[in-house]
Amino acid sequence: MKISEYLTYDGLGLANLVKNKEVTPLELLETAVEHIENVNGDINAVVVNQYDRGRDRIKNQKLEGPFVGVPFLLKDLAAFEVGVPSTFGSQFCKDLVVHEESELVTRFKKAGFVTIGRTNTPEFGLHPTTEPRFRGATKNPWQLEHIAGGSSGGAAAAVASGMVPIAHGGDGGGSIRIPSSCCGVFGLKPTEGRSPTGPSGGRLWHGLAVEHVISRTVRDSAAALDIVSARQVGAPILAPAIKMSFSKQLEIPLKKLRIAYVEEPFFKAKLHEDCREAALDAARLCESLGHDVEPHKLNVKSDEVAHAYLVVVAGETAALLDRISAHLGRRPKPSELEPVSYVCALGGQAFRASDYAHAVRVMDEARRNVAYSFEDYDLVLTPTLALPPPKLGELGPTFLEKGFLKLVNKMPIASLVRQAFRMIPENGFRLSPYTFLFNLTGQPAMSVPLHWNKEGLPIGTHFVARHGEEGLLLRLAKQLDEARSFSTQRPPLLQKYMS
Repeated sequence: MKISEYLTYDGLGLANLVKNKEVTPLELLETAVEHIENVNGDINAVVVNQYDRGRDRIKNQKLEGPFVGVPFLLKDLAAFEVGVPSTFGSQFCKDLVVHEESELVTRFKKAGFVTIGRTNTPEFGLHPTTEPRFRGATKNPWQLEHIAGGSSGGAAAAVASGMVPIAHGGDGGGSIRIPSSCCGVFGLKPTEGRSPTGPSGGRLWHGLAVEHVISRTVRDSAAALDIVSARQVGAPILAPAIKMSFSKQLEIPLKKLRIAYVEEPFFKAKLHEDCREAALDAARLCESLGHDVEPHKLNVKSDEVAHAYLVVVAGETAALLDRISAHLGRRPKPSELEPVSYVCALGGQAFRASDYAHAVRVMDEARRNVAYSFEDYDLVLTPTLALPPPKLGELGPTFLEKGFLKLVNKMPIASLVRQAFRMIPENGFRLSPYTFLFNLTGQPAMSVPLHWNKEGLPIGTHFVARHGEEGLLLRLAKQLDEARSFSTQRPPLLQKYMS
């Protein structure tokens, strides 16, 4: 198969070619490998080569499922495979090999996906940009000097550049939606508890994090959600039961929707005019399709909610490092972790159990307050991000923050560590002050690539639904794609491969 032909298909399209015996899984793999080798040197999306492992699977195992033979990439953050290192984007974890496969990976295999590599991620998924010290920055396929977003930045960049039509991603504060917006692809965060976390995982980030995929087409995302959403015995969080497959729900005509337009960021951040225009443009598009869109404001105690989120993430990061340290038989040296990761782990030790419990109560209050908005509206529409994709390096700590982080590293006094967590939101949420709220509430949300600014950078629009209503989001996304054809958009760098 030629690369130009490969790039025209989504995942289900490639699978249909295999089912009709028009192409073999091995031919698909070799085409994907050729294209990855062509463009990955510029983008740095794929950081682990599993080409031979994929070839062996095709030769030695019977492949079947809706995505039979489709080349696939796993995010290098958990998604455990037996005998394959899972580094969490960290130098400290470079030799971390587990002996038990993640249920999510098992389901991807049963769906017919053939994993051919792992994608780049920021250390422990803690940054909204994929620029880890360990494996270097992933670049935006639309403009290489800009970020691809994070933490699933490698996955989004791989899909946007055509390496694969669909790739695994995870979202604990926007980590599917942020890079999807930056890279001009489709990203759905499912309802909490929708995807499996076992057998070794439980409440990922106390339920804040959920796994799924990043894709070009809506139908690929729907079909993948059908695969990952089967209930798992003993799961600590269960999403509402599904009455009809998400793929079949795409066939249901969409009724007139009441959509709340929320422009004000949920934390201290300045909304860039390009992002405001993208959201307003999406609102106008929804109105032209027959939906009602009304301005609205969510009742959220921004400072308190943001701090609660960070307390929980710090606690979960410290616990994860404890577990990894036990597995490796040693603790990390400060030099083996990036400063923000190290301070985050220190925070998990400095905060008291009562701080964690209070944070959970604050999150629960936010959940209730936000839920009231969905008594009157079907969906909430916001910008995905407050900024167009920044240039690489622009989201790092400020000069003052760097100095403070160094001080905390040298003198990890509990009071200093707690103060550091009052500083983090000022810089940490200036790109994504919208997405993390809906990890706290557990609601499904998606970023849809409907707008490109005058510089040619993609800017996503964010839609949120009630618990369990991923189908409604997917049906709206399908309608929006029919109106704007976003799934056919390609970065300029692909032009020479498509002719």
